[in-house]
Amino acid sequence: IRPSSADAVKRRPFSAISMATEKEMDALENCFNLTTQLRMQKIEEKELRDLQRKKEVQDEEQKREERGRRRRMNNPVWENIRTDLENKEIEELTKERLEEEKLRLKNYKLELEEMMRRVENQ
Repeated sequence: IRPSSADAVKRRPFSAISMATEKEMDALENCFNLTTQLRMQKIEEKELRDLQRKKEVQDEEQKREERGRRRRMNNPVWENIRTDLENKEIEELTKERLEEEKLRLKNYKLELEEMMRRVENQ
C-alpha cells in the first residue's frame, strides 16, 4: 500500500521540539526567543552605529562647506580660481571624448574598407 499525500500532511518530520517533553519544549522555545532577541538587539545596535557614522560624516561635510563658504566670502578670487579649474576639467573631458570619437570613426572606416574588399573578392 502506497502512502497517500494526506498521510504525509499529517505526519511531521522529526525535530528537536517534536521529540522533546513539554518542559524541554518550553526550554527550547525560550532559547529560541532569547537568540532572536539577541539577534534583534545586535541588528538595532548596528543600525544605530550606522546612523551615528552617517551623522558624523554629514556634520563633517557641513563644516567643510561652511569653511569653504567663509573662505569664498573673505576672498572672492577663490571662486574665480575654482571656476577656472572646473572649466579646465570640462575642456579636458571634452578633448578626451573627441579623441575617442575620432579613434572610433577611424576604426569604423577601416572595418568598412575591409568588408568592401571581402565583398569585391567574392
